[in-house]
Amino acid sequence: MSKSDESGKGIIFLGDTPEAAAKKIHSATTDSFGKIDVDNQDQPGIVNLMQILALATGNPYDEIKARFTGQTQYGPLKIDTAVAVAEFLHAFQERLAQVDDAALKQKLESDEHAMNEIANSTLARVQRALGLRSQKQKMRAERVRVLNHLSSVSTILQKWMFLS
Repeated sequence: MSKSDESGKGIIFLGDTPEAAAKKIHSATTDSFGKIDVDNQDQPGIVNLMQILALATGNPYDEIKARFTGQTQYGPLKIDTAVAVAEFLHAFQERLAQVDDAALKQKLESDEHAMNEIANSTLARVQRALGLRSQKQKMRAERVRVLNHLSSVSTILQKWMFLS
């Protein structure tokens, strides 16, 4: 698997079907040594497959390394990795399909509003501490904050009345 592959053949995308990801793993470039030796710097493809397998299964890398080191065929490593990645993608995509886009958007907007209030308050305190904000500006900023809050309350009440 390659991060620099521009064709997409060496990259497993979260949107890939489990079958497509398995095919990419089965066709992943390894080497021609014929023996798994992860201490050999000339086997980055093998190390990469083992790292992917460890991440996809949640098993420690050292456990994966011990299981495959010394094997004379790369097939079992590729098969185990392909199965683990396919299972991961299937579960991930199933959970992703259950995400309520409207609820997520509402939550993001709500959090954005809350973060803006905190950021504006912090900015105002810093400006006052540095003498960059006059008393008149302080009062105007407070009015804007109150009006924004009232606008939010009004929006919530309108939604509530609409739902009732």
